[in-house]
Amino acid sequence: MFKKLATFKGGVHPKDAKDLNRFEKLERLPYPEQIVLPLSQGFGAPSVLVKEVGESVKRGELIASSSSALGNSIYSPVSGEITQNVSVVLPSSITSPAVVIKCSSPSAIPEDDDYVRLEKKQDALEMIKDAGIVGLGGAGFPTHIKYSVPEGKTVDYFIVNAAECEPYLCADYRLLVEKPKESLLGALESARILKAKTVYIATEDNKKDTLDQLSSVIDSINGNGDIHFEIRLMKTKYPQGDEKNLVKALTGREVPSGKFPLDAGCVVSNLGTCYAIYEAVYKQKPLIERVVSVTGEGVNKPKNIIAPLGASVQNLVDFCSGLKDNVQKMISGGPMMGFAFYDKSTPITKTTSALTFLTSVCDKESTNCISCARCVNACPMNLIPTRLFKLISHGKYKEAMDENLMDCRECGCCEFICPSNIKLVQGFKFGKKMGRSTK
Repeated sequence: MFKKLATFKGGVHPKDAKDLNRFEKLERLPYPEQIVLPLSQGFGAPSVLVKEVGESVKRGELIASSSSALGNSIYSPVSGEITQNVSVVLPSSITSPAVVIKCSSPSAIPEDDDYVRLEKKQDALEMIKDAGIVGLGGAGFPTHIKYSVPEGKTVDYFIVNAAECEPYLCADYRLLVEKPKESLLGALESARILKAKTVYIATEDNKKDTLDQLSSVIDSINGNGDIHFEIRLMKTKYPQGDEKNLVKALTGREVPSGKFPLDAGCVVSNLGTCYAIYEAVYKQKPLIERVVSVTGEGVNKPKNIIAPLGASVQNLVDFCSGLKDNVQKMISGGPMMGFAFYDKSTPITKTTSALTFLTSVCDKESTNCISCARCVNACPMNLIPTRLFKLISHGKYKEAMDENLMDCRECGCCEFICPSNIKLVQGFKFGKKMGRSTK
């Protein structure tokens, strides 16, 4: 069944480093004394508060509603009292308004069924919207918008992205191991909304130990309906989990330049997103917590934690018995596409998949390009990174845009493989910003 593993052109093979916490079972973080809940948690403008300082809130109660088409509702992950309005700087460098909530039961482990339930609706898409669900793989795009298929478009394949190709990260892996039925029921609801007849569960071959359990769940689902589920095993390679790479590897279809998987008849959602959909539709639970991998050589006891949104990095670090003395870099996410940050009071948001603490980093100075073309061979989007970087370096932003700079996924493969240590991704981000401003 899995003799021919799906893959894509290009990519790299960074150190896996998942054994640090892949066998650590999910644990719930006890309530901290307070949380700081950002009102920017995804695309769009910050959500608008519907509560005021001094008001009491319950776990699962609405705190802020969407103020834009791309916004999302935000619910309180704890019971307590709103004590103040503040601003916080997120790892992405966005400054977000936030509310501080003093917990009524600090140090207690939250009960999974103790929350204010959403209004039960027949329309699952409305439930997803009401729950404030966004893409939990890192992008944070509102899921109800992604699932609103325009007239004239059809979805042939719904792809569950369980590749988790980023080094160190194990949040989705633990969901595969501990919550396979719930996650796939969320995928089933997704496929029903999208009217997709085929669901691919896409995972890499470094997670073969999950296949028997997944197959058992899929057998039960395939026997009850007209939506076909299938496991698709892929080679372990980065960035296998990029949605455009997934579509190409699994269906053979090419997502056109500047377009989305929907333009190739596909929709891709992260496994964690599917689990959140299950909780919303089956348990009327808003998105108030998520799985966060706390990992890296700099953590005393790496773990996979179910953490309330708004808990601080320090709260999670303390739960993992602290950090080692030689930590050199803190990253929200993984080392390839994550955001470096410096403040351990930074709060967890809907898009925080991991906290990675590294004890060694590459600090070599950049040298001139030697035209080795390794970046060209590694680029999964068939771009010519060295040429794009040269155009940007000379201020030729329009020319870079004309050579499909916007197709760059900022995956970091080119920079990882570059023997000259050129900061390519940083250059591409700058080039995109300047290119947009010249339009």
